[in-house]
Amino acid sequence: MLLGVFDESAYIIIGSLTRSTQSFSELLSSTNLPKSSLYVTLMKLVENGLVIRNGAYFVVSNKGDYLYKTFYEIIEKGNLPQPKIEITREEQKESAISKLFNGIKKMFGR
Repeated sequence: MLLGVFDESAYIIIGSLTRSTQSFSELLSSTNLPKSSLYVTLMKLVENGLVIRNGAYFVVSNKGDYLYKTFYEIIEKGNLPQPKIEITREEQKESAISKLFNGIKKMFGR
């Protein structure tokens, strides 16, 4: 569901709304999106709880703000979460044959 709602237009709209609460006409000016694209995307954002409609004005919800900030960190700052890789070594027990060969090497100085 997220990928069907949160595309480039949605990112632009929520980015504009994080700066201030705006009416549809103000969003039209600040985003430079076509009127129909703005309307369709904005209604999807409202429908999915990422933007709240308050009369003639729109404001980003907590969920929308969190989502925007997460994408902002990845897209704008390039702060991708780094996976934590741990290298572990398994202790190998020495076999009887290996012990024998090591003993022979010690006896003959090799």
